[in-house]
Amino acid sequence: MNRTEGDPSIRRTSNSQRGVSPLEFHENRFEDQELPFSSEQLAEIIKTGRRVLTSVIDPVHGMKAALGERWGNPPHFFLRDSAEVGDDIAEIYQLTHDVDLFELTHGSIFGFWEFQYEEGDLPHEVTRFDPDNPLYQRGFFERHGEWMFNRHSVDGLVKMLITTEGFLTEAERIAFLPKKIKAFNWILENMNGGHLSYRYRHETGGLTHQGWMDGWAGVQHPNQALNTVYHPEGMLPQDPITSVEVIAPTARVLYQGYHELKESHPELAAKLYEKLQFIKEDFVRRFRIVDEKGPYFAHALADNTPVEVFTVNNAEILTYPLNGEFLIDFEDAVEIGRRLMSPSMFHPEYGVRTIEKGNPSLKGDNYHVGKNDRAVYWPRVNNRVRKAHRNVAYVAKEKGEKEIEREFSENAQRVALANLRLGRRIGWGTEQGFEDERGELDVSLAQVEMAWTRSAETLAALELLSLAS
Repeated sequence: MNRTEGDPSIRRTSNSQRGVSPLEFHENRFEDQELPFSSEQLAEIIKTGRRVLTSVIDPVHGMKAALGERWGNPPHFFLRDSAEVGDDIAEIYQLTHDVDLFELTHGSIFGFWEFQYEEGDLPHEVTRFDPDNPLYQRGFFERHGEWMFNRHSVDGLVKMLITTEGFLTEAERIAFLPKKIKAFNWILENMNGGHLSYRYRHETGGLTHQGWMDGWAGVQHPNQALNTVYHPEGMLPQDPITSVEVIAPTARVLYQGYHELKESHPELAAKLYEKLQFIKEDFVRRFRIVDEKGPYFAHALADNTPVEVFTVNNAEILTYPLNGEFLIDFEDAVEIGRRLMSPSMFHPEYGVRTIEKGNPSLKGDNYHVGKNDRAVYWPRVNNRVRKAHRNVAYVAKEKGEKEIEREFSENAQRVALANLRLGRRIGWGTEQGFEDERGELDVSLAQVEMAWTRSAETLAALELLSLAS
C-alpha cells in the first residue's frame, strides 16, 4: 500500500504524548547543561539506530528481537519486544517522518498477528521449528507448522493491540476487526480476579501469561519467579498473580475497545466497559501503597496481597493514559515520576534501576533485578521512563501546570541523556548493564544489537538533538 504524507486515514501515533516537542525545547533546556554529545554524534546514533531497526524488521512475519546468533539467527520474534519497538517507531515517525521505516514496521506488526491463536491471544515467542531444540523437546515450545511458539505474554497482547492502533488505516480497521474481537474475548476470559493475570505452570517449568519482571529470564524457572519481591525463601504465591505493569495497558485496551464497539457490538462493548470500571476502582484500592517516601503502586498482587516493593514498572502506569488522563490521580502520577528520579532509583550516568535501592526483599540474582541490591540498568527501561515523563509533561500542560510541565520535560531529557551515557559505557545496542560489587557495570551476560535498545537510543538522541551544540 502506498502511503503519502497527506493521507488523513493514517493514524501515526505512539504512547508518548508530548507537552513539548524534543525538537523545540528552547524554554525547557537544562540549566547550565553542557551535553557530552555533539549534534553530529547524536545524528550518527540516529542513523545507526535506523540501520539496525531496518535490519531486524521482517515485513512479513514480525520483528526480530536482535541481530546476531542468539535471537537473530534463526529469527526470534517476541511479542512484547515487537509491540514496544513498534510504538517506538511510531514515535520516531512523529519526529522524523521516516515513511520507509514506518512502512516496514507496519508490515511486521500485521505479520505478527498472523500467529494469533484461535482463542484470540498471541504467542510470547515465535521461531522456526527445530525438532532438536532442547526447549521444544521439553515442551517449552509448541509446533505450529514451520514455526514453534511459546505461549503466553500477558502484557504483550494488550501492548500489541495498542501499538497496532497507531498503524491502522481506516480501510484496514474493518478487515482487522475480527482479530481484535477474538483478542478482546480472550482478555475477558483471562481477567482472573478482575485483572488480566499470569499463573505458574509448574508441570512444564514455565509460566502461563508471564510478565516482564517476574523471574529469571521471565519464564523458565518458576522456583525463582517473584522470589525477589515476594518472599526471600522463594515461596510461590497462589495463582493468579497480577503485575502492576499490566494494569494500565489493559485499561487502555478496554477503553479503546468500548468506544470502538459500542455501536456495532454493544454486548461485547458493555463487558469491556464493566471490566474497565472495575479496574479503575480496584487498582487504586488494592495496589496503592503509602510509605515514608510517599505513594506508589505495588509491584504485584499475589495471594490477594500487594507485593509492597517500588519497581520501575510503576512507569507503565504513566505510559498508557486514557484520553489525556491517567488511571491514577494526577498528584500520584507526579509523585511516582519524582520517585523514579530520586537517588534510590536514578543514576545520572546509567539511568533508572529496576527495583528501588535498599529494598529488604531484594534477594534474587537475575537479569531483571540484579544481586544483593546491585542495580541492573536497561536502555529499554530508561526509554519507558522517558515516555512516562513525557506523558506527565503533556497532561500537566493540558492542566495549565507550567512548572510541572517544565520539570517533567527536563526529566525526560535527563533520562535520555543517561541512556546515551549508558550506551556509550556498555556498548551501543547492548541489552543491559549489571552493577558489580564495586559499582561498575558488567556486560558479560548482556546481548548486543537488541532491537528495543536501538529504538531507545534513537529516541534518546532525538530527545536531545536540539540541545546539542
